[in-house]
Amino acid sequence: MNYIGMGFPLDGTVSGDFGTKPMNGVLTASLMMILGTLPGERVMLPAFGSNLQRRVFAPQDPTLAGQLVGDVVGSLATWDDRIGIDPSTIAVNPVSGGGYALTGTATNLQDPNQADFPFSQDLTSFTLNK
Repeated sequence: MNYIGMGFPLDGTVSGDFGTKPMNGVLTASLMMILGTLPGERVMLPAFGSNLQRRVFAPQDPTLAGQLVGDVVGSLATWDDRIGIDPSTIAVNPVSGGGYALTGTATNLQDPNQADFPFSQDLTSFTLNK
């Protein structure tokens, strides 16, 4: 399946049209929106999002790691059935100076022929590893 969709953030072309992205780009955008949105931020969809940002100042311990993994897996399972996450691929890495970064591997469930794509989330920005 060669799926092309509109990604996030929206970008335009020189002719004024919306730019398109391949499926993994669309899924990456979906990950960014879900993991970067706190429940309650969307007025018409108040349960949308994940609790990752609420855990920014939580003490770094094994309990926190389990909560973070649960937040990622649960929110993606709830809000986007195109993305599969194996909890064993998610790592919680402490960052010097406080805080943490999540890394993991996501799977495109709509097209098993697509390669898995890595992601990372540091609660302030989202990047796709290349």
